[in-house]
Amino acid sequence: MLTIGAWLLALFAPLAAAAGGDPPGLRIERLASVAADAPVWVAREARGTPVVTLGGSGGNGWWRITIDDPGDRARVLVLADTYGGTVTLVAADTAVPVRAMRFDPQLRQPGSRHRLVFDLSAAAQRAPLLLHLDGLRSVPIRAQLVAADDYAREDRMRVRLSTLVHGGLLVIAATAITNSVALRAWPLLLFAGWAIAMTGYLLGMSGEIEAIPGGAVLLPHSLRVAYLSAQVGVVLAFPFFVWFLGLRQKMPRSAAAIHGCAAAVLVMFVVTAVSPALPSWIANISNTALMIGQAVLVLATMRLAWQGKRNARFLLLAWVPTILATQLRAAGFAGWIPIADWTELVYPFAVLFAALVLNLVLAASARSVADAHRSLEGRVDRDPLTGLANRAALARAATQQLQHAAATGQPLGVLFLDVDRFKPINDNWGHAYGDAVLKAFADAVRAELRSSDLLARYGGEEFVVLLPATQPEQAARMAERIRLRVQRQCREVDTRRVDLTVSIGVASSRDVSGSVEALLHAADSEVYRAKRDGRNCVRMHEPGLLNAAG
Repeated sequence: MLTIGAWLLALFAPLAAAAGGDPPGLRIERLASVAADAPVWVAREARGTPVVTLGGSGGNGWWRITIDDPGDRARVLVLADTYGGTVTLVAADTAVPVRAMRFDPQLRQPGSRHRLVFDLSAAAQRAPLLLHLDGLRSVPIRAQLVAADDYAREDRMRVRLSTLVHGGLLVIAATAITNSVALRAWPLLLFAGWAIAMTGYLLGMSGEIEAIPGGAVLLPHSLRVAYLSAQVGVVLAFPFFVWFLGLRQKMPRSAAAIHGCAAAVLVMFVVTAVSPALPSWIANISNTALMIGQAVLVLATMRLAWQGKRNARFLLLAWVPTILATQLRAAGFAGWIPIADWTELVYPFAVLFAALVLNLVLAASARSVADAHRSLEGRVDRDPLTGLANRAALARAATQQLQHAAATGQPLGVLFLDVDRFKPINDNWGHAYGDAVLKAFADAVRAELRSSDLLARYGGEEFVVLLPATQPEQAARMAERIRLRVQRQCREVDTRRVDLTVSIGVASSRDVSGSVEALLHAADSEVYRAKRDGRNCVRMHEPGLLNAAG
């Protein structure tokens, strides 16, 4: 964390330096009554220009700006957080109103759209300026007067930092998608979708959406894009966290509450998509659901971290800075605290940090499973006929993966496979053909497995599949896909019709506590039940079934 903090300080240092010096100040007076609850204050940053903050939607109306020290060089009036409204500036030297909207495609101004910028000549600075704010969101507006070249440096730095964040999030999303396909771990797509959605939110809020293909069409709708992206991010992130922590099994009530909050945000997503306007109650409901869901998530994560769950500890490391940055920014938007440039930068870097940490954890988990598989290669732990792991290798891998499941909270699934009516094949066509059938069977099963899964030959016509980080329901679906694949692919072997089928028993470390032997025994017992039920079917272990039978 100290390293990350030092890195961020190093990145922000040039921006702080660009804001240094002794620039002129501003005096802003309201030309109409101000709502009693509309905060108006002047905040001075440590080495920055004086910043005048106009309170939220209560700041709509006419304001008079007086420049204390006009000077002889051109400057720019910079307005931050002007979301959704129109700003009109009237300078005494021209008396011509200049109207601007931050997300107007026709807007021509220096630099990016992170700020709304008005050029002021030396003559314009000598007389009071009139500023009219209309239709702005309930966010305090920051007015700042800086030299044009100083602003250009600040703006370039902002764009570089935001580009770094956007690029980092998209790279992380691409990595997650690649891992999801390679490992067939589809919940990783939720994580990738969240990273992409957060990129969309940041592009919309900053106006940099204009730079992407088709961005000119989206630019007038930047706020809507930001709202929709943020809502999609919540809808994807909450189920991912429930999966990542295994909350459905460990803390079902917390999981249900988090899913309920995601559902509420999903409803607001639909309303946002179809509503011609963006009323404030949409954001209020979405933010309330977000805050409740985050609170439940943090409490559940803290409890699991206290119990020693590794994934929970990493999630705290990744997500708490993001939550704090969100609350800091929200407090500024609400007018409770002054907003400074550094608070604007903290949130995107906190999001990038969270995405990076979670991506590293997911990659490390996948690598540990892959290392366990590679450790079997080149050893006498291979079945000579099929090339699969043998029974001894299976025992070692299962022990390691069971320990990994206990540490991460992600259950280990076990499939026990028994080829149906294999003895008549051997008796009728010989052992050589029986060996060919077993090889064809192993190939069919392998075709359905993820790279993280392990297929082993247990003995004879019995095989076992280990499914790391797999919920019982997912393991059952995998077993059914294997059954159908074998039935389809092994109808003929070496041009001979055999109509091969398989009976499969499914067990999970979520439901079977104890040793590897207990887990294998539970899955094996379900194979016998599948045989009794007519073969060529999947049977799943039910918690307590073995104890009841005993």
